[in-house]
Amino acid sequence: YQPDIYHIVLDGYAREDVLNEFYNYDNSPFLNALEAQGFTVVPQARSNYTWTFLSFASFLNMDYVNDTFKHLGPEDRTRSKAYLMARDNKVMHFLQDQGYRYVHLKSAWGATMMNMFADEEIPCTDSLFNVEFYRVLMESTFLKIWESPVGVSVADCHLTNLKTLEQLGSAPGPKVVVTHFVPPHHP
Repeated sequence: YQPDIYHIVLDGYAREDVLNEFYNYDNSPFLNALEAQGFTVVPQARSNYTWTFLSFASFLNMDYVNDTFKHLGPEDRTRSKAYLMARDNKVMHFLQDQGYRYVHLKSAWGATMMNMFADEEIPCTDSLFNVEFYRVLMESTFLKIWESPVGVSVADCHLTNLKTLEQLGSAPGPKVVVTHFVPPHHP
């Protein structure tokens, strides 16, 4: 028997002790409910990097990425290698070799907006701008003069992905599901 694996990234979501210390917020009912449903909650978890694109590249490849990016200078904003490492990664290859089907729930953010290496990609909205080419075209050409929203609504994306997670529970396995919930935060 191979259990399904769900890798749910709540980007920017603070730990229980941080929420309690700085915001006087008791998050234990939520965490206890997750644990009661079989989820593992790591109390002192922390990311390897302060930037999401580096953290994804790191944890999905089970390694630090310092050496990979040491040639980049402080002004270099290149993320393409890290995005590729997040999409085409060691964890997914290992699990696929073990018979798992890799299901990627698309997000509204760069590296997790798509994954051509997944066995199945599930969009979070029905939008032309789920296709990265059209989104970039709209954002970088004269077409942006209409100021239409070219991105995916983060709230709609989250709601759709939550419903999809619920439905995937009864889908045949074994499967590994990766989803990334992106909170509104600094640009």
